[in-house]
Amino acid sequence: GCARLLWLYDLKRLVEHAGPSIDWTVVTRCARRWRLSCAVWEAVERSRQLLGPMVPAWVVDELSRHPATWRDRWTLRQAPCDADSPILHVLCNVICTPGVRIRAGYLMAHLLPGPRHLAGLYPYRHRGWITCAHLCRVARAAITTFAAPMSLLVGTGKLALRRLDRVRAA
Repeated sequence: GCARLLWLYDLKRLVEHAGPSIDWTVVTRCARRWRLSCAVWEAVERSRQLLGPMVPAWVVDELSRHPATWRDRWTLRQAPCDADSPILHVLCNVICTPGVRIRAGYLMAHLLPGPRHLAGLYPYRHRGWITCAHLCRVARAAITTFAAPMSLLVGTGKLALRRLDRVRAA
């Protein structure tokens, strides 16, 4: 979605750091195989506009020749909303990732992360801290995912009550 400059700057720093060792043919081939060429092109092009060229011109041309797919469109639409809805973020990645083994591995890493990952999410250490950390993750994801729709419903309900009050007053 290229919604945050920080992400584009990360891309620039990655290319600056690993540029000589990046096999751009493999990058374009993977983007085509994963049917995400348009999304990759969008990120590269947007970062070029804001931060200057960083990817060889032939890579941009190659990516632009690949046809856009529903995966590209969904990825570009979902990416700016990832922080607001972690469940939809994971769902988008699982559906848009090719191959059953990669999908299963990605899903398992998100459903059952290891203690090193959980240590950054849950600050306390006790006998059942890993279970507590998992519960906190699930609760946080559910609250974040359903908070926006609920606020819309609550806002709509308040608006309906105001209208009803006006009708009764008239």
